[in-house]
Formats: sequence, C-alpha cells, structure tokens
Amino acid sequence: MRTKRLIVIVAGSNPLLKSKKLGIDARKPFRRWTNPGSFSEWSSFVKDVRTLAGTANLVKILDGIRQLDSMMDKPGENVVA
Repeated sequence: MRTKRLIVIVAGSNPLLKSKKLGIDARKPFRRWTNPGSFSEWSSFVKDVRTLAGTANLVKILDGIRQLDSMMDKPGENVVA
C-alpha cells in the first residue's frame, strides 16, 4: 500500500471521486501527448519544464522518485500488485 500511495503522490494530480469512481490526472512532467503537436505546443511544454525546474514542487517529485527507487531495491518488501 505504501508503494502505491507514493506512486499516486508522485505522479498524480487532482484526484476526483465521482459516482464511486476515482479519477486522477497525471502530474505535469508525466502527462501524455496524444499527438505529435505543433511547434508552438512543444515550445510551451519546454517553457513549462523550465519554470518547474528549481521549484519546491520538483524537489518533492524527485524525492518521491528516489524513495520509490530505494523501495524497489528491496525485493519482496514493497511489491506493487
């Protein structure tokens, strides 16, 4: 459970419970692109990444990823099912 919760904290954003269904958006650096996009869309994405760099938000995300990495180094203790 701890591993699953940490994954949601690191990669998830805007949790919403509606009609007994949980919806979670992907956090900014983990969002999926559905199409190749235009130059202006990619330009705005690069700007978003640059503004994210050096923020407390990015530090929290990287901390969570490091925790997940260390959890995965210990097989059998924190298995994600």
